[in-house]
Amino acid sequence: MSALRAFGGEVEAVFLDVGGVFHLPDPAIVGAALRRVGLEPPPEPEVLDRAHYAGAKALAVWPTGDRGPGIWAAYEEAYAREVGVPDDRLADAVTALDAAFGERGVWSRLAPGSLAGLGALAATGVTLAVVSNSDGTLEERLRARASVRSAQDRASRWRS
Repeated sequence: MSALRAFGGEVEAVFLDVGGVFHLPDPAIVGAALRRVGLEPPPEPEVLDRAHYAGAKALAVWPTGDRGPGIWAAYEEAYAREVGVPDDRLADAVTALDAAFGERGVWSRLAPGSLAGLGALAATGVTLAVVSNSDGTLEERLRARASVRSAQDRASRWRS
C-alpha cells in the first residue's frame, strides 16, 4: 500500500522516463553545437536545463509518427530561442542541435535533485518504474556508476 495520494485516490505506481527526468543533455555536447552557430561562450548548465524544459513544452502537440525529418524541430527551435540564439542563426542552430541530440551519450547529465526526488517517491511505498528509450548506453552508464559507488562504499568501510 502506498502513502502517495493524487486525484482523490491512492497512487499505485509511478512511471518515470530517464530522459528529461533523471538525465538532461550533456552541456559539452550541446555547448559545442551552439558554439558552431556562434553562441560564445556556451550557456551555463542551468540555462541549458531551462532550454530543455522550454523545448519539451514546445512538444505539447506531438506530430503523427515518431520518425522523420523535423520531428524534433519544435523542441530544438524552442531550445535555441531559450539560450539566446538570434533569429538569423535559428535555422542553423536547429540543424546543429538536431545533430547534437543524435550523438551517443548526449542524455547523460544527472538532473539536479532527481535522485533525491526518486528517494522521496520510493519512501512513500509506491511502485516505481523507470523507463528509457535511450541511445543504448543507459544500462552501461548506470552499471558503471553503481560499480564506482560500490567501490567507494567498500573503501569507506575499509578506512573506518
